[in-house]
Amino acid sequence: MPAMACLKVNQAEVFFNTGGFITITALFLRNIIEESRKDLETLAPIQTKTEKKIFALRCSEFGLPQREVESCELVRGGFIYKDIEGTFFISERTVTKHMQKIFKKADSKNKTELINRISKD
Repeated sequence: MPAMACLKVNQAEVFFNTGGFITITALFLRNIIEESRKDLETLAPIQTKTEKKIFALRCSEFGLPQREVESCELVRGGFIYKDIEGTFFISERTVTKHMQKIFKKADSKNKTELINRISKD
């Protein structure tokens, strides 16, 4: 019969037997993952602020007025033209015209290319 031992780690009981090394390794990795997630949660707002600053700077470089910047933000967030229409209380055709102007200013052919051009640093 293998020898067994019990140890409390982070309020969880761990039983050691012949596979004890594997159990310890799994818990060690779980703790590292939890710490990494906490670090990511701490850094996420900083990255978001930086991304917003870069996005605003790139929009100003292309000479986009505030309404066009707002349209780009919505497109970047995954909104379709119909959603933007409801947000700004304008027709879908007007949204399409706005986006065509934005594409021209940013030298883009579609929404994906536009977002890539504006979002890159």
